Amino acid sequence: MGKKKTEEEAPKNVVEEKKAESEDEDTPVIKQLKAIDDKFCVVEVELEKEIEQLRKKYDALQAPLVAERAKVLLDTAGVEAELLQYGTPACEDFWLTALSNAPDIEECLHDCDQAVLKYLDDIRRTYLEADNPQKGYRMEFAFKENPFFTNTEPLWFEVHFDYDLATYKPYQEPECIEVKSCTVDWKPGKNITVEKKAKDSGAKKGKRKPAKAKEEPCASFFRICFTPCKKDDPLPEGLQCVYNDQDDEDDELLECHLDNMGTLVQFMTQQFLPYAVRYYTGEAAVDEDDDDEESEEEDSDEDEEDDSEDEEEPPSRGRKGKAKAQPKKGADTAGEKTEECKQQ
Repeated sequence: MGKKKTEEEAPKNVVEEKKAESEDEDTPVIKQLKAIDDKFCVVEVELEKEIEQLRKKYDALQAPLVAERAKVLLDTAGVEAELLQYGTPACEDFWLTALSNAPDIEECLHDCDQAVLKYLDDIRRTYLEADNPQKGYRMEFAFKENPFFTNTEPLWFEVHFDYDLATYKPYQEPECIEVKSCTVDWKPGKNITVEKKAKDSGAKKGKRKPAKAKEEPCASFFRICFTPCKKDDPLPEGLQCVYNDQDDEDDELLECHLDNMGTLVQFMTQQFLPYAVRYYTGEAAVDEDDDDEESEEEDSDEDEEDDSEDEEEPPSRGRKGKAKAQPKKGADTAGEKTEECKQQ
């Protein structure tokens, strides 16, 4: 009879596999706790079903108020003639200013977006599945006729999540797995998502040819939100310019982008759209500079107290303020505007 192999004689990968299985296996107590948690999750899912029913009820009650807001913004009574061409004549640059004042959104805005967003007259949100809101959202941006693109229907993009009620785990956030969007039909020479860069032609035998301009993609709100992409696919070439300062692999960048889009749309749905006027005035925006100043003052006070307690230490000269981050592109002018809407 052949000799039975000991653990030392067994193939190394088999031994490691057995060890991994023993390490991964839950203890009896953990199994018991997970069984309790499974029951808790069943109740939590039922709670979320009830919440969604309530949400549908109150969405219906709030819809007329959202429509009334749009009507007020589009009112042209008493408006100067030069403002009639823009998206919200009753309140100049309403959506541009509100978007710029929302920290989660203004990071997507760039200088090139401002001129286009002046023609934005409404932003609307719908669920991909009315009875299953966590499945995803469709965002629609309605524009007045403008010099930049020819689309007559609202521009739209959709964010899809891997939410399935049958397999949903309440302790895990649904993951954004796909972004779908319409195509923006830019007019000739008006595509703000590209920029022309001079191409060196070089000189031969003392003759110099005129440099040729080449169009290259550039970061823009319209490139970030209106570029379709899907989990496990390569990062679209059009998004490379948005993340050109990142060292991560393309699959990691795509995962990051999808996660950012999911966060963006949830913020717009739950916070920005319901209270857009508060972002326009700046009431809903968190002033990070004020927070930094308060923090620095507290730190300075603490330093002074420490210095007074220890006489051997030299007097404190005070702390230098933290270096402020550079302002986001597109947030330098529109984000500061908080003037009141024109009287109707």
